[in-house]
Amino acid sequence: MANRLAVILHDDWEIRGNGLGNVAHLQYIPALTLMGLAREAGIPLTFMVELGQQLAFQRFSDKDPNLGIQARLWEETVQLMWSNGCDVQPHIHPQWFGSSYVDGYIHMDGSLNIATYGDAARREMLSECFECLRAVLRGVDSTYRITSFKAGAHALQPSHGILNDLKEQGVGLVMGPRLGLKAINPAFSVDYRHMEESTLPYCPDFDDVTRIGPDRGIAILPMSYWDVDPVGKWHLIRRRLSPRRLACGHVDRLSYHRNVPRSILERNPRADYSEGPLTRKLLKPYRAGLNLSGPQSFAELKHILDRTVARLSRLDCETVPLVIESHSKDHEGNWDNLAAFLRYLADRYGDRAEFLTVSQFLANIRSNPGMIRQLAPGDVQRTQTDRAGAPLDRVFPALVHCRRWWHASHVTGRVHP
Repeated sequence: MANRLAVILHDDWEIRGNGLGNVAHLQYIPALTLMGLAREAGIPLTFMVELGQQLAFQRFSDKDPNLGIQARLWEETVQLMWSNGCDVQPHIHPQWFGSSYVDGYIHMDGSLNIATYGDAARREMLSECFECLRAVLRGVDSTYRITSFKAGAHALQPSHGILNDLKEQGVGLVMGPRLGLKAINPAFSVDYRHMEESTLPYCPDFDDVTRIGPDRGIAILPMSYWDVDPVGKWHLIRRRLSPRRLACGHVDRLSYHRNVPRSILERNPRADYSEGPLTRKLLKPYRAGLNLSGPQSFAELKHILDRTVARLSRLDCETVPLVIESHSKDHEGNWDNLAAFLRYLADRYGDRAEFLTVSQFLANIRSNPGMIRQLAPGDVQRTQTDRAGAPLDRVFPALVHCRRWWHASHVTGRVHP
């Protein structure tokens, strides 16, 4: 009998990571459309709302009243999401905190990885962002509380400080890590190539988010992935060569921005995770996230979903999470394909799926702790001794991978495909 799917559809709700875009164009209208499509398909929706952006718009509103108008539209849209039954949780890109406003443009500064900031700066960011979201939503629901968090740019390394900070803020579920994801920029400090758990929620080792630790009140929900096959690479070629790609709102294609400074155009947050040129993607195997973003055809979206579910179906688990990531700012011109995908998801897998918001999923795993992988108390010292007694870890990464594979297959009995 096939295992059950816990389907979590969430949207990273934001403008461009380099400061370009308008709330009305890239957030308000896409949010309305996505809420309508999800409601028609009967799928609950979670918005992970970018808060660094909102605080920056409020900060610069005295220099440009237009930013104040956009900030108010942002607030009213977030309240509308909640009133429409959507879950709303925080998402933070820290580069907004080091930004400046010059000649009509927001100029970013600082790392995109919140975990690399100093303790005081990181805690201040989290505190300001969380208070901002609470203030907005408690205006329509006094019982609102923050339950979850999604790391901007998937970045949670080094993990000790950020996980402790999130625990202090009352966060119970953290999203971001995905097996195989590695930044090509060493200063970005993200490497998820070797995760001890790639699919199920797990309690993290606070010193290394890729390892399973004892229960300390926070669970990591890994992002779903799929191994890109030849059909997937064909879709990639088709998408790269399609004229529609030029009309999907990429950072240099927003018609209302004129004479954008080159320093802004060259700041591409996605470059830190670049897989290299197209030819490299076509020739080498790689993993990709289950993302709804850009001019994807229905055939491509269906293929990605079916490949991901096929992998999950091979796992010996009663219930497995299927985490679907959307970027509504990139759906312009592609809503028909997205609508067809959501209908297919509900019709094809509805009989074995439970569709949940992020907060509902957290409530489910808390009521059933057996769904969360964690170290038993007797295993903690063994893991610490093992790490301390393996100095070769720092010299021969390949041996580390072999040792972790052996541990997964011979000790825990679990190796994910």
